[in-house]
Amino acid sequence: MMMSGKNYSIRVKLIGIILFVATVSILLAYALNGWLQYKMLKTEMKQNMKVNAQLVAEYCVPTLTFQDRAGAEEALKKLEAVPTIEAAHLFDKKGDLFSVFRRNEGIAVSKRAPPLTEGTFHRRFLHIVQPVVYQGEHYGIIHICANTIELWKKTKTLFFSLLPGMATLFFISVILAAWLQKLISGPILHLAGLTRAITVNEDFAVRAPGGGNDEIAVLCSGFNSMLEYLSIREQERDLALTDLRKSEEKYRLLIDNANDSIFIAQDGVIKFPNPKTEKLTGYSAKELVTMHIGKLIHQEDRAMVLERHTRRLQGEKIVSSYSFRIINKAGIEKIVQLNTVFIQWEGRPAALSFLRDITEQKRLEAQLQQAQKMESIGTLAGGIAHDFNNILSPIVGYTEMLIEDTPDDSPLRNGLNGIYSGALRACDLVKQILTFSHQDRNELKSIRVQPVIKEALKLIRSTIPTSIEIKQEIRSDCGSVKSDPTQIHQIIMNLTTNAYHAMEDTGELSVILKEIRLGEHEVITPDMKPGLYACLTVSDTGIGMDKQMTEKIFNPFFTTKAKGKGTGMGLSVVHGIVKSMAGAIQVRSVPGKGTDFHVYLPVGKEQPEETVVQPKDSIRGGTERIMLVDDEDAIIQMEKQMLERLGYQVVSYVDSLETLERFRAEPDQFDMVITDMAMPNMSGDKLAAELIKIRPDIPILLCTGFSEKIPENKSTCLGIKNVLMKPIAKKDLANKIREMLDGAKGGT
Repeated sequence: MMMSGKNYSIRVKLIGIILFVATVSILLAYALNGWLQYKMLKTEMKQNMKVNAQLVAEYCVPTLTFQDRAGAEEALKKLEAVPTIEAAHLFDKKGDLFSVFRRNEGIAVSKRAPPLTEGTFHRRFLHIVQPVVYQGEHYGIIHICANTIELWKKTKTLFFSLLPGMATLFFISVILAAWLQKLISGPILHLAGLTRAITVNEDFAVRAPGGGNDEIAVLCSGFNSMLEYLSIREQERDLALTDLRKSEEKYRLLIDNANDSIFIAQDGVIKFPNPKTEKLTGYSAKELVTMHIGKLIHQEDRAMVLERHTRRLQGEKIVSSYSFRIINKAGIEKIVQLNTVFIQWEGRPAALSFLRDITEQKRLEAQLQQAQKMESIGTLAGGIAHDFNNILSPIVGYTEMLIEDTPDDSPLRNGLNGIYSGALRACDLVKQILTFSHQDRNELKSIRVQPVIKEALKLIRSTIPTSIEIKQEIRSDCGSVKSDPTQIHQIIMNLTTNAYHAMEDTGELSVILKEIRLGEHEVITPDMKPGLYACLTVSDTGIGMDKQMTEKIFNPFFTTKAKGKGTGMGLSVVHGIVKSMAGAIQVRSVPGKGTDFHVYLPVGKEQPEETVVQPKDSIRGGTERIMLVDDEDAIIQMEKQMLERLGYQVVSYVDSLETLERFRAEPDQFDMVITDMAMPNMSGDKLAAELIKIRPDIPILLCTGFSEKIPENKSTCLGIKNVLMKPIAKKDLANKIREMLDGAKGGT
């Protein structure tokens, strides 16, 4: 049985080390020398073969030039004089085999030229592949294959010649080892005797003999210093223990008061949890140690979390920070963010875990994403509505004029009325899209919403079956809201109609209005401000919705109703109206248990305004001269014809820059300007500003499908008297023109 190294004396170990180092050094020197000699012989062989290849290549130039295969074979046979060359291949310019020399038939013949190389050793052969070049012109390729048997013979001879020198060096190493062990081990053995005496007698006054500058003297000096400072080191150890206790108290203070849950995850349980962990999970430290960590994790996330934890403990480099759901002791679901650090705990792998409750953060992020999505959809919807308005304008205008020109008993009358009704329905759809995208022009004023809600409920009562019970709780103490009565009516009608369709034949529809106060942490969306809100709740006992459907219900044209029962715009319009009033809408639904919609509108301090009904004017025309501007040919032709029917003199333009030049040349030739808003080169508001500079008193009417681009205060500053939304009805256009022209005359 082999004895371990600790059973040998220093003397034996020292001799063994010296002999081992010497032997290894000699063997390495022997191997290195042999390897260098082998490399030198290989290089020499390469050079010789390259010279042979160059000589044969010169002989082969004429044979390749004149396609003389016999001459090529004669040239290659010259290599037969070199015993190490086994084969030679000559290839033409195209790389095809031209001639070959083989010392024996067992060597394979290459049909195509291999890649060029100045010398490659493969198995027991050296391959030289060089181009056949003469005076810079390429004629072909020569490939020589030589065996390396002679090379290995020379290498073996060199190795055996070095053996006597190695033996001599080894004998010298033995003599050197014996001398060194005597020189070094003597003082060390003396120092070991002193150490045993100090241990037995506990006499720390003894000292090791000093003197000299070698390593033994340094060792003795260090030994003496150790004895002198032993008591001091003991005092330092006591101080270090005191500092360690204080440090542990500080770390415990930090962990116990941290806002994050901190614990050790090991063996499937939670160890060393801080108080925040107990508060977050609802379990005590004793309960956490005895229960499996998977019990805390949501069932749908459990496999993912446990797999990541296992892989982390196995040393895999995976993402250490991720979020998942937990269920606390009370059964409440929470979303947490986990950060882990791989550590060794009590000698075994574990995960130092930091758990943060991000439930509220995720809720706010979801609300923000929904708001951004609805804003993007609204922008897109507004653009579509603008283009749709341009399409509807000539349809509505021309249809109105055709109806005026067609007798009541004409067979075309019904068709024209159908076209006109369909166009008006399309106009209503555009208005809903503009409402959703916050581009409607309804003026908000402070109103009491109670009468509007009650009136809307009377209307809905007459349109739904009596088997559906309507319960209402409209609190009279709810404050006024800055809104538009038509939009409030639209909210009620859309939400109650949606509730009716969810119940169909029977159920209960509940409408509640009350005033509530929302604090800083109770607001529904990030852009809401704390304060008083009118909360309108519309509830039904219908089929309800799942979470995926709830996330989509405010998207335009999304509907779960059967074909012909809805367009999918109702809830998106409600969302747009509520957002335009700086409010919020919230939906809660459970499949099979019904749906609750909560609309929050900020309560204002202003007194509610009375609604004044204006008398309707009849259509009036005139003879004034009007400048008409629109980049759409179909619209401008329709509007020109409509105005000429009213008796006006119309000059129309499709280019805003041309319009400006004409007006600059003859500013007094026109009584009024009607311009489109969105035009190339120069928009309508910029054109209006330029016209006002030339003639400040000129009445300007702006027609647009993008009302958000020119608010009322801006239009007044620009000198624009009025704004009309497309598509424009003949009566609205006629009355607006007379109102502006008569007002201008009255002002003068």
